[in-house]
Amino acid sequence: MSYLKRKSEFNDEAAQLLFDKSLYAPSIHCAYYSCFQLIKHIIQDKLGVSFKAQDKEIRAFNTTAHVYALSKIKKKVKEVDRPGFIFVNRRLGDLREFRINSDYNDLQIDSELSEKAIRYARDLNSYFINKLL
Repeated sequence: MSYLKRKSEFNDEAAQLLFDKSLYAPSIHCAYYSCFQLIKHIIQDKLGVSFKAQDKEIRAFNTTAHVYALSKIKKKVKEVDRPGFIFVNRRLGDLREFRINSDYNDLQIDSELSEKAIRYARDLNSYFINKLL
């Protein structure tokens, strides 16, 4: 088993701790990475694409690790649970947007957005664990 699954759990815990301390922007960052790390783990553990092979594919497609992982997991969800694809596609898109706004944009991040990001990440992680692991 990869360490990324455990890191995903750590980031979920960190998101909640940061939220509880009113550190909303970094809580969104951790919520997103909790989801991203679980996705990378699933790609390796259940889709059979090693981390080394993932890196090769990322370079070959001239993309980012994030775009690669999100598109790979959405493709898999579409194959195994077409109705669930709409949920996953929307939630991942929203969560990614929240993280980009939180990390890179000059915006005030409030408790409402932070709470929503944590909820979305947990919903997605639960979905992935129940449907793909």
